[in-house]
Amino acid sequence: MRLPTWRRAAAATWSTPRSFPVIVLAATAILLAGLYITYRLVDPLPPRHFVIAAGIAGSGYDNFAKRYARILARDGIDLEIRNTAGAVENLDLLRDPASKVQAALTTLGFAQLGDSDHLASLGGVFDAPIFVFYKSAERVTQFAQLRGKRLAIGTAGTSIRPLILQVLKAGGVADAPTRFVDLDYDRAIDALVAGEIDTAIFPSQLDTGLLRRALAAPDVRLMNVAQAEAIAKTVPGIKHVVLWQGLIDLTRDIPDADVNLLASGNSLLVRKDLHPALQYLLLEAIREVHSAPGPFNRLLPLRPHVLATVHVVLADLAA
Repeated sequence: MRLPTWRRAAAATWSTPRSFPVIVLAATAILLAGLYITYRLVDPLPPRHFVIAAGIAGSGYDNFAKRYARILARDGIDLEIRNTAGAVENLDLLRDPASKVQAALTTLGFAQLGDSDHLASLGGVFDAPIFVFYKSAERVTQFAQLRGKRLAIGTAGTSIRPLILQVLKAGGVADAPTRFVDLDYDRAIDALVAGEIDTAIFPSQLDTGLLRRALAAPDVRLMNVAQAEAIAKTVPGIKHVVLWQGLIDLTRDIPDADVNLLASGNSLLVRKDLHPALQYLLLEAIREVHSAPGPFNRLLPLRPHVLATVHVVLADLAA
């Protein structure tokens, strides 16, 4: 009995010793190619380079970004630092995908509708106390007392300027006859000492030369913000912190009493399309930089199992 033509052809094909390995290899190659393409499309390998917007060169943001870069370099990641006018420009660049900025340090309180569609927060990283220094025979404890004065509140693009404007508006001080002088923080201290302005307002950590200059300036006083808690509950992005007596210098008792201050909350934002492995590495960097004991930082430590996962991913990439 003769087999049908199609069965004879199939039998001839599969019984040929040389054709079978060829078919298996071809099918395997097609399968592997499909899996590889799917893997790259669904979960691409993390890049080794990305950009962070970090404010003015030499600023606190810039210094923190440089520390993040040194930490990321240990895992072979190149963090490019892009200097800007400040927190406001940082956030604007992060919103714009054409800027290539994928991470930014910025101040809380500047979010817009729709930001959550493209941006994610890696958490608050530090609080920056805001110091108000003034020259006056009268002790100043409320912002309403600054009405009609000459104020330096930072230059355009810095986060402190719009925040303080909100505070002054809430206190009815932002309009004429109050005058605003456009000076950077160093020049503002010089102008205050020279009597060219009445008030200088700037953010600073406790160990900066800028703060030491202001504290040592003759006839210059640090404002104890009596309404700090109420302002923090009124103005988004503003917090109330206390500069405890002797915290700056125990030996010389500076300050010589507890001082109520305002502070700006600062966070690290990323674009949602930044690879998850790089987001985890940034979390590790901010944990290392900001979790040391300090008077104002409140960062929670990153969970160990998350760090272990990141290092496994990087080890696989290196292999």
